[in-house]
Amino acid sequence: MGISLEILSADFYLAKASLWCNFFCRLLPQWILLLANLDLEIMSDAFDQVSSPRKPHYALIGMLLAIVAVLACISELLHNGIKERVVLRRRGMLWCFNYPPPNNLLFGTFPEIFGLGLAIVQCMCSAVQC
Repeated sequence: MGISLEILSADFYLAKASLWCNFFCRLLPQWILLLANLDLEIMSDAFDQVSSPRKPHYALIGMLLAIVAVLACISELLHNGIKERVVLRRRGMLWCFNYPPPNNLLFGTFPEIFGLGLAIVQCMCSAVQC
């Protein structure tokens, strides 16, 4: 009876270790990238707010941070696309990135595409303010 409990507890700890590995190997890097992009956007907004005609260098710093945020967002999408092995296909008149043939779904989630769009808008607003 004691042996079966030891085996059961070993399986339990193995499953628990698998969950932790899943979190640290897959989810933690995504959250780090998300928080880094958010920090870049917040710092860009802060420098845009602090800038004035007498302090134009703050606007330049804000614009550079916005450009870095756009590049970070694009690199995250590229990394996910390479990892998922997406392919470029034509859907009607548009060319879209899709997942491989078993799924044939469009690549990218709504938050990823929305985040890229907002980063581009932030970059354009910072460039206009400069």
